[in-house]
Amino acid sequence: LCAVPWLAVTLEGLRLLPLDARTAYLLSLVDGHCTVEMLLDICGTELERDEALDLLAHLFQLGAIELRDP
Repeated sequence: LCAVPWLAVTLEGLRLLPLDARTAYLLSLVDGHCTVEMLLDICGTELERDEALDLLAHLFQLGAIELRDP
């Protein structure tokens, strides 16, 4: 939960990914500074914690984000 998600694709590459509105919302919060824990706190009013974690895992599997040490 201390890892920092980073965008791993270009904007053009994002257009090719199958993203629904919830996933796109979460991805819009990825700024290369916030940790996973911070993102969960930020999106807590819009997404349940488990759902947000699942969406982050999905984005990672798609190659849309990478996780870096803080």
